Order: sequence, then C-alpha cells, then structure tokens
Amino acid sequence: MSVLLFLIVLGVLVLSHEFGHFIVAKKSGIRVDEFGFGFPPRIFGFKRGETVYSLNLLPFGGFVKIFGENPDQESLVGSDSSRSLTSKPRYIQAAVLVAGVVCNLLIAWLFLSVGFMSGLPISTSSGMSVSGPTKLLITSVRAGSPAELSGLKPGDEILTLTSAQNTKNKIAKLETLAPVAVQEFIAKNGENNLTLEYQRGDLQNKTELKPVAGLAEGRVAVGITMDQVGTSQLALFPALWQGAKLTANLTLATVLGLWHLLAQAVTGQASLDNIT
Repeated sequence: MSVLLFLIVLGVLVLSHEFGHFIVAKKSGIRVDEFGFGFPPRIFGFKRGETVYSLNLLPFGGFVKIFGENPDQESLVGSDSSRSLTSKPRYIQAAVLVAGVVCNLLIAWLFLSVGFMSGLPISTSSGMSVSGPTKLLITSVRAGSPAELSGLKPGDEILTLTSAQNTKNKIAKLETLAPVAVQEFIAKNGENNLTLEYQRGDLQNKTELKPVAGLAEGRVAVGITMDQVGTSQLALFPALWQGAKLTANLTLATVLGLWHLLAQAVTGQASLDNIT
C-alpha cells in the first residue's frame, strides 16, 4: 500500500510539474512534440494535433519534449524554427522553465486549501482555531530509543500513560494529556516501567517503556516528540488564505532544510538519517 501511495503522489507531482512546462510552451506558440508520463520504453501513446501523449513503462518521472529545448540544425534554421524554444525571447524561455515549479506550488495550495475546507489536522500551537476534541500525537521517534524498541511510530495517538509504583503497589496515572505533562510524568516516574496505551488507525494497543538518561538534557526520557492536534475546518476564502500561508511556510522549511543539509555536508557534520 505504501508503494502504491508513493506512486500516486509521485504521479500527481510529475504530471502537475510537466503540465506547467507544457501549457506555458503551448500558450507561447512553442511546438511540443511529446508529453510523457513515466520513462521509456513506451507502453502506448496517441497523437492529438502535433503532440504525442504517451504512457511509459517506468513510473518514476515524466517529461515534455519541447522543440528546440536541445538546439539542433532543425530548431535553429529549419522550416519550423520560429516555433522553437530557442527562437523565443528570454522571458518566455524563463517562463517555460519555471512553470513546472510554479504549477507544483499551485497544486500544493489547492490541495491544502481543500484540506482546510474539509477539515485538516493542525497543531493547537499554530495559533489557528481548532474544533472538536484534540489528540496527543507522537510526531517523531528517536532511533534506538526505548520508544522505537517498544514499537511506537510517528502518528500514534497517546491514550493513557501509567507507572507502576512498586514500593506501595500503586498505579500512578497521567491525568492531563499534553506534551509537557507527559515529559514531567516520565521524569517523575523514570525509575519505574511505564505502560503507554496508544491508538494506531482503528487499533488500540499497549506497550511497556523504561525511560533512560541521555535522550533529554537533565531528565530521563523515552525518545519521542509530541504535539497536541485538533481539526481546523474553514470556509472557502479563509481556507484559500491559510492554504497559501501553509504552502509558503512548507516551501521555506524545505529550502532551509536542504540548505542546512548541504552546509552540514560541507563541514562534515551531515548524517544520512537527515535525508529522510
């Protein structure tokens, strides 16, 4: 299922990206010889007008074959050279090149806006209004930590957390489901085994945890980060506005993340774990 979802997401990204190049080239009077999804060998294709639309065997990309993209004799001085990419002004060439990324951003804005209209999970610390009950979700699990060894995964919802008080044969139970409260409970009961009940999809489960030192400064921990999450459901125009803001924030975070990764690679501090 995860492989299928990956291919679907990749397909949407590729099609939207290549459509950006395609539509700007077409509207600019540039000849487009082929619009292909996937990489050759070709499974099948059909021609409409001057463009071949093809489905190819390797579903890990796509392409638009624009006349004059790789200059040759035909595109420079041939009978149809006026419709080649190389014959167009620089601003049109630039528009064709950046149209793919722009289209990806527009698709992201559309999907996020639709998400806000239908109800999107959002952190309560985001400053946006949320409706309905909130959930305490695990957002990351540290490699090699007690949490990972016990089978916890990002996206699991914490339902209860208890600690066996062996000396008095009592059970201490976390009363407030909030990130800081969980951290304080673990630090306070770190000498005991903890029992965490969580929900993953439609299934509820329990796991045993033994907090350890060294994962968090000055206290014991189990190796998770958490966030309080609710649902934000907005009307059309607020959804479009919040979708645009979230698209911009995610784009900035991606650029900064790649920049830091490259900076760490240059200084020899990069880790392959960060690539995920």
